Amino acid sequence: MPTSVFLMNLTRRHVLLMMWIGAFLNLAPMPAEAAVRHIYLTWSGDPASSVRINVHTMTTPGQLAPQIHVVYDTVRAGAPGQYRWASTSTHIDPIEALPGRTVHSVLLDQLQPGTRHYYRVLSSQDAASTVYHFRTMPDEPSPLRFIVNGDMGIDEHARQLQSVAAAQDPQVALLGGDLAYSNGNWDHADRWDRWLDHWDSLMVTSTGDQIPIVSAIGNHEVRGGYAGTEQDAGLYLRYLPQSSKTFYDRQLGPHVALLVLDSGHLASHDGEPPGCSRHWCGTKTVTSALPSTTCRCSPDSASPAQPCHERVAASGNRCSRNLP
Repeated sequence: MPTSVFLMNLTRRHVLLMMWIGAFLNLAPMPAEAAVRHIYLTWSGDPASSVRINVHTMTTPGQLAPQIHVVYDTVRAGAPGQYRWASTSTHIDPIEALPGRTVHSVLLDQLQPGTRHYYRVLSSQDAASTVYHFRTMPDEPSPLRFIVNGDMGIDEHARQLQSVAAAQDPQVALLGGDLAYSNGNWDHADRWDRWLDHWDSLMVTSTGDQIPIVSAIGNHEVRGGYAGTEQDAGLYLRYLPQSSKTFYDRQLGPHVALLVLDSGHLASHDGEPPGCSRHWCGTKTVTSALPSTTCRCSPDSASPAQPCHERVAASGNRCSRNLP
């Protein structure tokens, strides 16, 4: 065989081999990007100096969840590398009942009170998000603007109501439960997606600030409505991380103490575990009407029947006993 013909045949074989390998690689499943599904804010600490950014990511079931980072600053920057501060996920929660979904929580702390902060979400498997921004609560006396809502749902009336609420430019939304009406049923997780889609797109102020969520659990967050377990309210608890319990407090500026209660959905009023709602409410934060005074009081043997606010006033605006 002439040398030129042999080389030509060899080249053709290599071409066919490379074409076959290329076709095989095209048929093989390639790693999919992890799409970011929702980005919204809750509080788990001092609203004047911290915020929790919650990010849902969606991957092909069986794939590793991406790493989520947040870069942030008090001035709007261009590229992610131009932001001065960064934080990574402090809590990563793969949702077993919804394969491929992971809820990431990124805590930003040591923030400046009463200040707008800009941020971008960075995923190891996706492009950087657009620029979001929010305002921290002030730590000095100033007007407080908030909205209160509950029994929301996901229909068009709920969308219209959220549009009206956001137009009031609130600093925070206080939600009294019965949000997506999933009733603790994982088969109704799509209702939460619709609820969060509405929140993501509608609940921003006229200046574009995201509105943080402070929510209480309602009967439509719990399978069976009342006297449930954490497993009966998995969607609510894992989508809205706010506290280790379903009752908690938040300080909204120096003069407003907010108590968020569980009216028997997961926490008993009277029984176990210790620290249930009625006991906790009776011993928790009391904010007096006098300027710049916040006290934490609990009953003591000297005045077991005297209400805390009366003891504060009787002691010259000083707590007779401080909780740690």
